[in-house]
Amino acid sequence: FDGDRTVMITLDSQSADSFHFGRSYDIVVDGLITAQGVELSGPITEASVATSGDSTAPTCGVSDVRVDPLVANSVIVTVNEALDQTIAETATNYDYNSGSIATSATMIDPRTVRVTFGVQPAAGFDIDFSVTDLAQNATGTLTRTVAVSESNAPLLVSVAGASVEGNGGDTVTVVYNEPVDPGTATDLNNYSVTNGTAKSLVGASAWYESGTMTVTIALANGVELDAAQAINVGVANVTDASGNAMSTTPVILGGTVTGDLAPPGIIASFVNFREDTNGYDVDVLFNEDVDAIWTTDIFNWTCSGGQTVIDVQMISDDHAHVLLLSPIVDGDSIELAAGLPDSAGNTAGALSFPISY
Repeated sequence: FDGDRTVMITLDSQSADSFHFGRSYDIVVDGLITAQGVELSGPITEASVATSGDSTAPTCGVSDVRVDPLVANSVIVTVNEALDQTIAETATNYDYNSGSIATSATMIDPRTVRVTFGVQPAAGFDIDFSVTDLAQNATGTLTRTVAVSESNAPLLVSVAGASVEGNGGDTVTVVYNEPVDPGTATDLNNYSVTNGTAKSLVGASAWYESGTMTVTIALANGVELDAAQAINVGVANVTDASGNAMSTTPVILGGTVTGDLAPPGIIASFVNFREDTNGYDVDVLFNEDVDAIWTTDIFNWTCSGGQTVIDVQMISDDHAHVLLLSPIVDGDSIELAAGLPDSAGNTAGALSFPISY
Protein backbone atom coordinates (compact mmCIF):
# COMPACT_ATOMS: atom_id res chain seq x y z
CA PHE A 1 0.00 0.00 0.00
CA ASP A 2 1.46 3.35 -1.02
CA GLY A 3 -0.39 5.23 1.72
CA ASP A 4 -2.84 6.79 -0.71
CA ARG A 5 -4.88 4.69 -3.15
CA THR A 6 -2.67 1.98 -4.62
CA VAL A 7 -2.23 -1.58 -3.31
CA MET A 8 0.21 -4.05 -4.86
CA ILE A 9 -0.38 -7.77 -4.23
CA THR A 10 2.61 -9.98 -4.97
CA LEU A 11 2.07 -13.71 -5.50
CA ASP A 12 5.55 -14.69 -4.34
CA SER A 13 5.09 -17.76 -2.16
CA GLN A 14 6.04 -21.22 -3.39
CA SER A 15 2.40 -22.34 -3.33
CA ALA A 16 0.94 -19.18 -4.89
CA ASP A 17 -0.88 -19.39 -8.20
CA SER A 18 0.75 -17.88 -11.28
CA PHE A 19 -1.07 -15.66 -13.74
CA HIS A 20 -1.37 -17.06 -17.25
CA PHE A 21 -0.25 -14.74 -20.02
CA GLY A 22 -3.16 -13.39 -22.08
CA ARG A 23 -5.82 -14.68 -19.73
CA SER A 24 -8.35 -12.37 -18.05
CA TYR A 25 -9.19 -12.38 -14.35
CA ASP A 26 -11.92 -10.85 -12.20
CA ILE A 27 -10.74 -8.77 -9.24
CA VAL A 28 -13.14 -8.42 -6.30
CA VAL A 29 -12.63 -5.80 -3.58
CA ASP A 30 -14.67 -5.77 -0.38
CA GLY A 31 -14.47 -4.47 3.17
CA LEU A 32 -12.38 -1.38 2.41
CA ILE A 33 -12.75 1.81 4.43
CA THR A 34 -11.76 5.25 3.12
CA ALA A 35 -9.48 7.60 5.03
CA GLN A 36 -12.66 9.48 6.00
CA GLY A 37 -14.12 6.33 7.57
CA VAL A 38 -16.64 5.44 4.86
CA GLU A 39 -16.94 1.68 4.32
CA LEU A 40 -17.82 0.01 1.03
CA SER A 41 -21.48 -0.95 0.99
CA GLY A 42 -20.67 -4.19 -0.81
CA PRO A 43 -18.12 -5.91 -3.02
CA ILE A 44 -16.87 -4.21 -6.19
CA THR A 45 -15.86 -6.39 -9.14
CA GLU A 46 -13.51 -5.38 -11.92
CA ALA A 47 -14.23 -8.00 -14.57
CA SER A 48 -11.93 -9.40 -17.23
CA VAL A 49 -8.68 -7.72 -16.25
CA ALA A 50 -6.13 -8.81 -18.84
CA THR A 51 -2.64 -9.96 -17.85
CA SER A 52 0.59 -8.92 -19.49
CA GLY A 53 4.21 -9.90 -19.01
CA ASP A 54 5.95 -13.15 -19.88
CA SER A 55 4.92 -14.34 -23.35
CA THR A 56 8.08 -16.32 -24.15
CA ALA A 57 8.26 -20.09 -23.98
CA PRO A 58 11.06 -21.80 -22.03
CA THR A 59 14.31 -22.62 -23.78
CA CYS A 60 16.77 -25.46 -23.25
CA GLY A 61 20.47 -25.17 -24.05
CA VAL A 62 22.15 -27.62 -26.41
CA SER A 63 23.94 -29.34 -23.51
CA ASP A 64 21.23 -28.98 -20.88
CA VAL A 65 19.95 -32.56 -21.15
CA ARG A 66 22.52 -34.70 -19.38
CA VAL A 67 22.90 -38.23 -18.10
CA ASP A 68 21.89 -38.35 -14.44
CA PRO A 69 24.83 -39.59 -12.32
CA LEU A 70 22.60 -40.34 -9.33
CA VAL A 71 19.59 -42.26 -10.68
CA ALA A 72 19.84 -45.13 -13.17
CA ASN A 73 18.08 -44.84 -16.55
CA SER A 74 17.62 -41.11 -16.04
CA VAL A 75 18.54 -37.75 -17.50
CA ILE A 76 18.51 -34.25 -16.02
CA VAL A 77 16.62 -31.69 -18.12
CA THR A 78 17.29 -28.02 -17.31
CA VAL A 79 15.49 -25.05 -18.87
CA ASN A 80 15.87 -21.31 -18.40
CA GLU A 81 12.82 -20.61 -16.21
CA ALA A 82 10.40 -22.13 -13.73
CA LEU A 83 8.00 -24.73 -15.13
CA ASP A 84 4.41 -25.77 -14.69
CA GLN A 85 4.86 -28.78 -12.42
CA THR A 86 1.93 -30.81 -13.71
CA ILE A 87 3.11 -30.67 -17.31
CA ALA A 88 6.80 -31.05 -16.43
CA GLU A 89 6.03 -34.22 -14.47
CA THR A 90 3.91 -35.79 -17.23
CA ALA A 91 6.14 -38.69 -18.28
CA THR A 92 4.58 -39.05 -21.74
CA ASN A 93 5.99 -35.63 -22.67
CA TYR A 94 9.49 -37.19 -22.93
CA ASP A 95 10.59 -39.56 -25.72
CA TYR A 96 14.12 -41.01 -25.82
CA ASN A 97 15.56 -42.21 -29.13
CA SER A 98 12.22 -42.03 -30.95
CA GLY A 99 10.24 -44.67 -29.13
CA SER A 100 11.24 -45.03 -25.48
CA ILE A 101 8.65 -43.03 -23.52
CA ALA A 102 9.63 -41.98 -20.01
CA THR A 103 8.32 -43.97 -17.07
CA SER A 104 8.47 -41.03 -14.64
CA ALA A 105 9.39 -37.36 -14.42
CA THR A 106 10.11 -35.50 -11.18
CA MET A 107 10.99 -31.85 -10.68
CA ILE A 108 14.21 -31.36 -8.73
CA ASP A 109 13.93 -27.60 -8.61
CA PRO A 110 11.57 -25.13 -10.33
CA ARG A 111 13.42 -25.36 -13.67
CA THR A 112 15.03 -28.82 -13.55
CA VAL A 113 13.38 -32.22 -14.16
CA ARG A 114 14.71 -35.74 -13.57
CA VAL A 115 13.29 -37.97 -16.32
CA THR A 116 13.52 -41.77 -16.00
CA PHE A 117 13.15 -44.27 -18.85
CA GLY A 118 12.96 -48.05 -19.14
CA VAL A 119 16.45 -48.03 -20.66
CA GLN A 120 19.67 -46.22 -19.85
CA PRO A 121 19.93 -43.05 -21.97
CA ALA A 122 23.34 -42.65 -23.57
CA ALA A 123 25.22 -39.54 -24.62
CA GLY A 124 24.79 -38.78 -28.31
CA PHE A 125 21.18 -39.92 -28.63
CA ASP A 126 18.22 -37.55 -28.87
CA ILE A 127 15.33 -36.82 -26.55
CA ASP A 128 12.14 -35.14 -27.74
CA PHE A 129 10.16 -33.32 -25.06
CA SER A 130 7.79 -30.44 -24.40
CA VAL A 131 7.29 -28.30 -21.30
CA THR A 132 5.31 -25.21 -20.28
CA ASP A 133 6.30 -22.32 -18.03
CA LEU A 134 4.23 -20.90 -15.18
CA ALA A 135 2.63 -18.34 -17.50
CA GLN A 136 1.48 -21.26 -19.69
CA ASN A 137 3.82 -20.54 -22.59
CA ALA A 138 4.45 -23.93 -24.24
CA THR A 139 7.65 -24.94 -26.01
CA GLY A 140 6.20 -27.28 -28.56
CA THR A 141 8.46 -30.26 -29.24
CA LEU A 142 12.13 -29.66 -28.47
CA THR A 143 14.86 -32.08 -29.54
CA ARG A 144 18.12 -32.19 -27.62
CA THR A 145 21.06 -34.57 -27.78
CA VAL A 146 21.90 -36.21 -24.47
CA ALA A 147 25.21 -34.98 -23.03
CA VAL A 148 27.48 -36.73 -20.56
CA SER A 149 26.83 -36.27 -16.86
CA GLU A 150 28.05 -33.10 -15.19
CA SER A 151 30.50 -33.46 -12.30
CA ASN A 152 31.34 -29.91 -11.27
CA ALA A 153 30.14 -28.48 -7.98
CA PRO A 154 28.30 -25.14 -8.02
CA LEU A 155 30.40 -21.97 -8.04
CA LEU A 156 29.68 -18.58 -6.54
CA VAL A 157 29.23 -15.82 -9.12
CA SER A 158 28.65 -12.87 -6.81
CA VAL A 159 27.44 -11.84 -3.37
CA ALA A 160 25.95 -8.52 -2.30
CA GLY A 161 24.15 -6.86 0.57
CA ALA A 162 21.35 -4.32 0.68
CA SER A 163 20.90 -2.01 3.65
CA VAL A 164 17.57 -0.22 4.08
CA GLU A 165 16.61 2.58 6.42
CA GLY A 166 15.18 1.48 9.74
CA ASN A 167 15.43 -1.66 11.81
CA GLY A 168 15.20 -4.88 9.83
CA GLY A 169 14.69 -5.43 6.13
CA ASP A 170 18.37 -5.85 5.19
CA THR A 171 19.14 -8.65 2.72
CA VAL A 172 22.07 -10.66 1.37
CA THR A 173 22.03 -12.15 -2.14
CA VAL A 174 24.16 -15.05 -3.37
CA VAL A 175 24.28 -15.83 -7.10
CA TYR A 176 25.35 -19.28 -8.36
CA ASN A 177 26.64 -20.30 -11.79
CA GLU A 178 24.06 -23.06 -12.27
CA PRO A 179 20.73 -24.25 -10.87
CA VAL A 180 21.14 -25.51 -7.31
CA ASP A 181 19.12 -27.71 -5.00
CA PRO A 182 16.66 -25.41 -3.18
CA GLY A 183 16.89 -27.45 0.01
CA THR A 184 20.64 -27.11 0.50
CA ALA A 185 20.72 -23.63 -1.04
CA THR A 186 18.24 -22.22 1.49
CA ASP A 187 19.69 -24.05 4.50
CA LEU A 188 21.13 -21.19 6.55
CA ASN A 189 23.52 -23.59 8.27
CA ASN A 190 25.43 -23.55 4.98
CA TYR A 191 26.11 -19.80 5.14
CA SER A 192 28.09 -17.26 7.13
CA VAL A 193 27.98 -13.49 6.68
CA THR A 194 30.57 -10.93 7.78
CA ASN A 195 30.12 -7.17 7.39
CA GLY A 196 32.63 -5.51 9.68
CA THR A 197 31.58 -8.09 12.26
CA ALA A 198 30.01 -11.53 11.96
CA LYS A 199 26.28 -11.25 11.34
CA SER A 200 23.89 -13.65 13.04
CA LEU A 201 21.60 -15.69 10.81
CA VAL A 202 19.36 -16.69 13.71
CA GLY A 203 15.83 -15.67 12.81
CA ALA A 204 16.76 -15.04 9.17
CA SER A 205 14.88 -16.56 6.25
CA ALA A 206 16.01 -17.56 2.76
CA TRP A 207 14.44 -18.22 -0.61
CA TYR A 208 15.69 -19.35 -4.00
CA GLU A 209 14.88 -17.65 -7.31
CA SER A 210 15.46 -20.28 -9.97
CA GLY A 211 15.46 -17.95 -12.98
CA THR A 212 18.52 -16.05 -11.78
CA MET A 213 19.99 -18.87 -9.67
CA THR A 214 19.96 -16.51 -6.70
CA VAL A 215 19.45 -17.11 -3.00
CA THR A 216 18.20 -14.14 -0.99
CA ILE A 217 18.72 -14.12 2.78
CA ALA A 218 16.46 -11.76 4.72
CA LEU A 219 18.22 -10.88 7.96
CA ALA A 220 16.28 -10.75 11.21
CA ASN A 221 15.27 -7.46 12.81
CA GLY A 222 18.22 -6.06 14.71
CA VAL A 223 20.79 -7.59 12.34
CA GLU A 224 21.83 -4.61 10.25
CA LEU A 225 24.27 -4.22 7.37
CA ASP A 226 26.72 -1.34 7.11
CA ALA A 227 26.88 0.07 3.57
CA ALA A 228 30.24 1.66 4.36
CA GLN A 229 31.89 -1.75 4.76
CA ALA A 230 32.41 -4.75 2.48
CA ILE A 231 30.48 -7.98 2.89
CA ASN A 232 31.95 -11.50 2.89
CA VAL A 233 29.74 -14.56 2.52
CA GLY A 234 30.88 -18.11 3.23
CA VAL A 235 29.03 -20.99 1.54
CA ALA A 236 29.41 -24.75 2.01
CA ASN A 237 27.57 -27.99 1.19
CA VAL A 238 25.24 -26.57 -1.47
CA THR A 239 24.53 -29.09 -4.23
CA ASP A 240 23.40 -28.84 -7.84
CA ALA A 241 20.69 -30.88 -9.55
CA SER A 242 23.17 -33.66 -10.34
CA GLY A 243 24.15 -34.00 -6.69
CA ASN A 244 27.56 -32.35 -7.00
CA ALA A 245 28.29 -30.68 -3.66
CA MET A 246 30.40 -27.71 -2.71
CA SER A 247 33.15 -28.34 -0.20
CA THR A 248 32.36 -28.72 3.48
CA THR A 249 34.99 -26.02 3.97
CA PRO A 250 33.21 -22.74 3.23
CA VAL A 251 34.02 -20.92 0.01
CA ILE A 252 34.23 -17.22 0.84
CA LEU A 253 33.41 -14.48 -1.66
CA GLY A 254 33.40 -10.74 -1.07
CA GLY A 255 31.04 -8.07 -2.32
CA THR A 256 29.60 -4.67 -1.54
CA VAL A 257 26.63 -3.41 0.44
CA THR A 258 24.40 -0.83 -1.19
CA GLY A 259 21.68 1.26 0.39
CA ASP A 260 21.54 3.47 3.45
CA LEU A 261 24.56 5.77 3.66
CA ALA A 262 22.71 8.84 4.94
CA PRO A 263 22.89 9.93 8.60
CA PRO A 264 19.68 10.31 10.59
CA GLY A 265 18.03 13.65 11.19
CA ILE A 266 15.14 15.28 13.04
CA ILE A 267 11.98 15.97 11.02
CA ALA A 268 9.67 17.28 13.74
CA SER A 269 9.75 18.47 17.36
CA PHE A 270 6.81 19.74 19.37
CA VAL A 271 5.65 20.38 22.91
CA ASN A 272 3.33 17.58 23.97
CA PHE A 273 0.71 19.51 25.91
CA ARG A 274 -1.47 16.40 26.07
CA GLU A 275 1.14 14.81 28.35
CA ASP A 276 1.78 17.96 30.38
CA THR A 277 -0.05 21.27 29.99
CA ASN A 278 2.90 23.19 31.45
CA GLY A 279 5.27 22.37 28.58
CA TYR A 280 7.71 19.99 30.29
CA ASP A 281 7.34 17.27 27.61
CA VAL A 282 8.77 17.38 24.08
CA ASP A 283 8.27 14.78 21.34
CA VAL A 284 11.01 14.40 18.72
CA LEU A 285 10.48 12.54 15.43
CA PHE A 286 13.43 11.29 13.39
CA ASN A 287 13.49 10.58 9.66
CA GLU A 288 14.41 6.93 10.29
CA ASP A 289 14.95 4.41 13.08
CA VAL A 290 17.76 5.39 15.45
CA ASP A 291 19.84 3.65 18.09
CA ALA A 292 17.76 3.50 21.27
CA ILE A 293 20.67 3.28 23.73
CA TRP A 294 22.36 6.39 22.35
CA THR A 295 19.10 8.29 22.01
CA THR A 296 17.92 7.64 25.57
CA ASP A 297 21.18 8.92 27.10
CA ILE A 298 20.09 12.24 28.64
CA PHE A 299 23.61 13.65 28.38
CA ASN A 300 23.30 13.69 24.58
CA TRP A 301 20.42 16.20 24.80
CA THR A 302 20.27 19.94 25.48
CA CYS A 303 17.85 22.79 24.86
CA SER A 304 18.69 26.21 23.48
CA GLY A 305 16.85 27.79 26.42
CA GLY A 306 19.04 25.99 28.95
CA GLN A 307 16.37 23.56 30.19
CA THR A 308 17.77 20.37 31.75
CA VAL A 309 16.79 17.02 30.24
CA ILE A 310 15.92 14.54 32.99
CA ASP A 311 14.56 11.58 31.00
CA VAL A 312 14.24 10.30 27.43
CA GLN A 313 11.93 7.47 26.40
CA MET A 314 11.61 5.80 23.00
CA ILE A 315 7.96 5.68 21.93
CA SER A 316 8.96 3.85 18.76
CA ASP A 317 12.18 3.29 16.84
CA ASP A 318 11.97 6.77 15.29
CA HIS A 319 10.11 8.68 18.02
CA ALA A 320 11.59 9.98 21.30
CA HIS A 321 9.76 11.56 24.25
CA VAL A 322 11.94 14.05 26.16
CA LEU A 323 11.11 15.17 29.72
CA LEU A 324 12.50 18.50 30.96
CA LEU A 325 13.10 19.94 34.42
CA SER A 326 11.67 23.31 33.37
CA PRO A 327 9.14 24.21 30.66
CA ILE A 328 9.85 25.05 27.05
CA VAL A 329 9.52 28.65 25.94
CA ASP A 330 8.22 29.53 22.50
CA GLY A 331 11.21 29.83 20.14
CA ASP A 332 13.41 27.25 21.89
CA SER A 333 15.15 24.46 19.97
CA ILE A 334 15.91 20.87 20.94
CA GLU A 335 19.56 19.92 20.44
CA LEU A 336 21.46 16.64 20.08
CA ALA A 337 25.20 16.13 20.35
CA ALA A 338 27.06 14.73 17.36
CA GLY A 339 27.09 10.96 17.09
CA LEU A 340 23.44 9.85 16.79
CA PRO A 341 23.61 6.49 14.91
CA ASP A 342 20.97 4.92 12.72
CA SER A 343 20.46 1.17 12.27
CA ALA A 344 23.06 1.02 9.49
CA GLY A 345 25.76 2.70 11.59
CA ASN A 346 25.59 6.11 9.92
CA THR A 347 26.14 8.86 12.50
CA ALA A 348 24.77 12.38 12.46
CA GLY A 349 26.58 15.57 13.30
CA ALA A 350 25.20 17.91 15.93
CA LEU A 351 21.46 18.41 15.41
CA SER A 352 19.24 21.34 16.33
CA PHE A 353 15.55 21.64 15.54
CA PRO A 354 13.04 24.36 16.51
CA ILE A 355 10.32 23.15 18.84
CA SER A 356 6.75 23.72 17.66
CA TYR A 357 4.98 25.37 20.55
